[in-house]
Amino acid sequence: MYLTRRLWGLLPGLLLVSATLWLGGCSRHEPVHKQQSFVFGTQVEVTVYGAEEGAAQQALQTVLGEFDRLHRAWHPWEPGPMEAINTALAAGRRAPIDAELASAIEEARRIALASDHLFNPAIGNLVRLWGFHTDTFAPLLPAATEQARLVRALPRLTDLVIEKGQIRSSNPAVRIDLGGYAKGYALDLAARR
Repeated sequence: MYLTRRLWGLLPGLLLVSATLWLGGCSRHEPVHKQQSFVFGTQVEVTVYGAEEGAAQQALQTVLGEFDRLHRAWHPWEPGPMEAINTALAAGRRAPIDAELASAIEEARRIALASDHLFNPAIGNLVRLWGFHTDTFAPLLPAATEQARLVRALPRLTDLVIEKGQIRSSNPAVRIDLGGYAKGYALDLAARR
């Protein structure tokens, strides 16, 4: 008798859980579309929820196309605008810069200043020294003297002057690598689309 009363007492809770599970199983599942790409030194997966196949594929192509465009334009060591800028800066020359990249560098500079340069996209030479400027990373330990030389040079985005479509640096040790910033910038672009 006690067991039966106890079961009857649990019955409303069991019915509620059962109804919730049953109704949850009846809900319509939205379509999910995913595509991956390798950009900015990492694997990126873009997911589109709730769109029909054609619209989802168009959105995926638009977003990943934009990521690829930025990857090519802002790549610090492969031929392109950023590599040309870095080569010119190292030689103490001016280089042409487009408005989008100039704006991105200005925003990265604001972030660098706000972080007291703990975020520092101007340390591309140090990144390269450690072997990260390659598509096939192989860990290595660079010479301590070379590390110290690059650290003492204090490359910072505040060493850059951007004016009239040109960029120059007062410090030839600056080598811009916007990899960390570019990921967030690209995601912001994707979110606006």
